[in-house]
Amino acid sequence: MRSRINSTSRQKIDNSMASFAITTRADGMAEFQAWIDLSPLKLPRESEVIVEAYRQALHERFAFGTVDVTFPHGAPTLRELGKEGVKFRVKVVEPGTGRLLARGDRLGAAEADDTGRKELLKVVIDDLGQEPWKTKIHDDGLPVLVLNEHIPDALTKIKSAPLFQALILPGALRQVLLLIWKERADEAEDDEDDEDRWTTSWLRYARHLTGKEKPDWEDDTEVWTWIDDVCRAFSNQFSLLNRLVAED
Repeated sequence: MRSRINSTSRQKIDNSMASFAITTRADGMAEFQAWIDLSPLKLPRESEVIVEAYRQALHERFAFGTVDVTFPHGAPTLRELGKEGVKFRVKVVEPGTGRLLARGDRLGAAEADDTGRKELLKVVIDDLGQEPWKTKIHDDGLPVLVLNEHIPDALTKIKSAPLFQALILPGALRQVLLLIWKERADEAEDDEDDEDRWTTSWLRYARHLTGKEKPDWEDDTEVWTWIDDVCRAFSNQFSLLNRLVAED
């Protein structure tokens, strides 16, 4: 009798669990960022996560840690594919046996450079003296994260280094939320659907993270609770503490 592989227990990874953005570095090489949250699936925490970028028959493979700590080993650079027409698939495999536990195919990527896509938080470098980083409102009226130019490879580290991300990103997010509070509280009308305002996309992102509506801007306690909830949900989504501890 011919044996068959039982794939009925394989779980499906969809677009709500994995999103990607492709950027072009200063040297012209394309690299990508991935946001992967497999918590909706029932998978062993130690299972290995693999990301494959592909276009037709050409593909590149990247190790992305485990279900418990999903994170790339170094900056994922598309050395063969470039950025045009690239799709992604995510696989979760059982350690040792290599058995496929979950898979998602044809996951798209947004280009995050000159395509007109709005970035939530642009990252720039500048001379900040002894201050490692800060957030500020840029000349174009949008919030930016400023990294000290004296930190070697700062732009690369904020994209790929767990220590950097865990120590900076939650604080930067909290500061941006405080800026939103200040701007919204100073206005007579609070129209969240105004696409011309930078705060609109941020409020939608916060609602996506927490499932909660924006607070009453005149209620300090409600606003502080909202800020805490958003920062907690962000940290949970990307397992920031687990990644920080794994660096030791």
